[in-house]
Amino acid sequence: MRMAASAPWLGEGAIAGMLGGAVYGLYEAFALRPRGMGRWGHMNAIGATLPWYRPVQDDFRWGPSGTGIVLHAMTSAIGGAAYGTLLGTYDPAHARSLGREALTGLGWGAAFWATWGLLIGPSLDPAMLKTMARDRNFFLGHLIYGTITGLVLASLLRRRARGASRDRREPAGVKVTAVRVQAQRT
Repeated sequence: MRMAASAPWLGEGAIAGMLGGAVYGLYEAFALRPRGMGRWGHMNAIGATLPWYRPVQDDFRWGPSGTGIVLHAMTSAIGGAAYGTLLGTYDPAHARSLGREALTGLGWGAAFWATWGLLIGPSLDPAMLKTMARDRNFFLGHLIYGTITGLVLASLLRRRARGASRDRREPAGVKVTAVRVQAQRT
């Protein structure tokens, strides 16, 4: 059965995407250190999609680091919102299964890597195709992003479903009875 996604799916997807993007950003900060890139190198590389922040620096810099954080959060939220909307439109019951959602999220992460890492990112910064787009950590990071996004979305939707079912039940300890009132004639 096909169902339209409601606004909370969009918002919950965006929240899930931002959390997935945060975990991915932390992964990159630590995964790239052994290869000589500083903790802020990944965020600075994202900030370097704006030409005035090139070449990429490894240490924290307000301009490129702040820009990288904002751009990463925005793209993560947009990706999560799109994921929530697609899932809510085509398979809403599926979203409450943590296992299935982890696998679907993994696929979403791979698709997001292909779209942003191989098409959109390099069109904004051509050096990205030579450096990060072909880096295995970049690919693994997007798989982590998708998996976390899927798990967080499923958790949020399960919580929402539990809340909705609780609202339909009577509160504990309260008995609702029908009261019949008759008007007296005088």
